[in-house]
Amino acid sequence: MKICVVCCLLAGSLAFGQSPAILTPGSPVKPAPPAATPADIPPDTIVAKANGKNLTAADVKKLTSGLPPNVETAYQQNPKKVLGTLLMMRYLSDLAVKNGDDQKSPTKEQLEFQTRSFLAQTEINVQANAVKVTPEEEQKYYADNKAKYESAKIRVIYLPFVAKTDSKPDESAKKSMSEAEAKAKAEDLVKKIRAGGDFVKAVHENSEDEDSKKKDGEYGSIKRTDTIPEEIMTAVFTAKAGTITDPVRQNNGFYIFRVDEKSPIPFAEVREKIYNDMKQTRFREFMEGIQKQYDVEVANPAFFAPKPPAPAAGTFTVK
Repeated sequence: MKICVVCCLLAGSLAFGQSPAILTPGSPVKPAPPAATPADIPPDTIVAKANGKNLTAADVKKLTSGLPPNVETAYQQNPKKVLGTLLMMRYLSDLAVKNGDDQKSPTKEQLEFQTRSFLAQTEINVQANAVKVTPEEEQKYYADNKAKYESAKIRVIYLPFVAKTDSKPDESAKKSMSEAEAKAKAEDLVKKIRAGGDFVKAVHENSEDEDSKKKDGEYGSIKRTDTIPEEIMTAVFTAKAGTITDPVRQNNGFYIFRVDEKSPIPFAEVREKIYNDMKQTRFREFMEGIQKQYDVEVANPAFFAPKPPAPAAGTFTVK
C-alpha cells in the first residue's frame, strides 16, 4: 500500500505540472514579476514551512538537487506541490528505514538491484564521456579512410513504376510502367548510353523527375556521410567519374546515375563526425569486451528451464 501511495503522490505532482493552462500551444503567457534567483537568497533564509518546521533555502536546495528531468520540470512549474510530495516521500522512506523495511525481502533485494542498475548506468555514462580522441588521431583516421569521406556530383534518370493491384486502372490517368517494364527500359537505356548515347538527351526523353530534368538531369552533390539509401550510395561511389551506374531499384522506381565528378570532402567539414565516430567505436569496443567477459556458459540447462506458472488463486489442480 505504501508504494501505491507514494507513486500516486508523485504522479499527481507531475500531472499537476502538466496542466493545460501551462502547456496548451498558443495560450497567452503572463510574464512573472521579477523575483530573486536562488543564488541571490542567503542559504539560511527561511523560504517555506511544512509540518510546523521552517525550511531554509539550503534545505530546499538539498532536497531538490539531482531530481530526474521530468520531476525537475514539474518542480519548476509548481514548486509548492512537488516540494510537498518530496517531503512526504522523505518522511515515508525514513519511516521504512526506521522500521527495518529496507532489510526485509523482497524489498532488500529490489533496492540492491535498483542501486546496482543505477550505478551501472552511471558508470556507462562516465566511461562514454571519458573516451579520448586526439587531433592527431582524427587526422590519421581521415587519411586512412578517405574513401569514406567523398562527395560525388551526379545526374539522374528516374523511371517510376507502379505495383500490381487488383483494382481496375483509371483509363484517364497517364499510363504507368510495371516494375518489369521499368526495369527492362532502364537496362536498355544503360546499354545504349554506354555504347555512346547522349545521357542528357536520355534524361529529357525518359526521366520522370521534373526538377532534375529541367537541369539536364543534374541532381547536385551527395556525400558518403549523407543519409541516403545504401543501394544508391554503393552504386554511385563504386562508379568512376564520367561513367553511369547500373539501374538502382527503389520502392518507387529505377534510377540511373551518371557520376560527373568525385572529390574528397575537406577534413574541416567532417572532423566532428570523425571525432564522434571514433568515440563511439572505442566505447563500443569497451562494452563488447565487458559483454564477452561475462558471456554465460550454461552448465546445467535443467536448472534454467522455464517453471510452470503457479495455479491461479481459487483454482484446484487434479492429480
